[in-house]
Amino acid sequence: MRRMSDEGPVEGPGPRGQTAGRGAPHGRPRPGSEMTSAARKRGREFGHRGSGGAPDRATWSVVVFAMLFPACATWLWFVAFAGAPSMQLVYGISKAVQFGLPVAWFAAKRGREAQPRAADRTGAGTGAGIAFGLAAAGAILGAYGLVFRGGDLLGGAPAEIRQKVEQLGLATPLGYLGLATFYSVAHSGLEEYYWRWFVFGTLRRLVPPGAAVWLSAFAFTAHHVIVLWIYFRRAPWMVALASAAVAAGGAFWARLYDRSRSLRGPWLGHMLVDAALMAIGYDMLWPLY
Repeated sequence: MRRMSDEGPVEGPGPRGQTAGRGAPHGRPRPGSEMTSAARKRGREFGHRGSGGAPDRATWSVVVFAMLFPACATWLWFVAFAGAPSMQLVYGISKAVQFGLPVAWFAAKRGREAQPRAADRTGAGTGAGIAFGLAAAGAILGAYGLVFRGGDLLGGAPAEIRQKVEQLGLATPLGYLGLATFYSVAHSGLEEYYWRWFVFGTLRRLVPPGAAVWLSAFAFTAHHVIVLWIYFRRAPWMVALASAAVAAGGAFWARLYDRSRSLRGPWLGHMLVDAALMAIGYDMLWPLY
């Protein structure tokens, strides 16, 4: 006797209570069923429902919007509204839209299983994330201290940074430290939730893994390019070099998340990198030595 399942018709229980797939007697699994099951499990781990068919246009539309919106929003508050009284309002609205989008999308789709996992079981992702973060932060601080600090290569970056923190009303050491703490700890975590869990996780379901890694990494880099250009537009080579480093970091964190199924490692690595960058910004404004 046959019954219908989400994989198509299968045979009913055999004489000994066993279930046999079509063309697979004596309870043997149908060829390829293990792969199908593993693929569906993999999809669930990323918080996406396995539909068994092509993704709908809505999913594509949302992920493309998610990839483009942060760069557009950064241009608005960082360039178009720079110095305007409404700059902080534009910044707040853009961040609310960005980080609220994944929640709103999965609420609309009723994706109950769509929740980022805070930790992996092996800890491998955590160690790799910290190691990468320490290496990248060390390289950034070393390059700044040995090559850029006090030289002409920074161009007008210190003045631009001071102007931005003044526009935010945080042009004091204490105010800057509060901003640095927020960006290094909270904002880096929100970005990992957005770029790795949501954008990469959705792309991972739509395109091959390698394409998902690099598409998410390039989209992650786009808004950084705008910020880098404002600070270092007198040295385009520096903008290009730093942008390539951001893309490499985004790709590494996506791969790490893909392997560990955890945001913890990417978040800790991202946190260390952001802390190094904020420390350099502090030194530009209030030299430490």
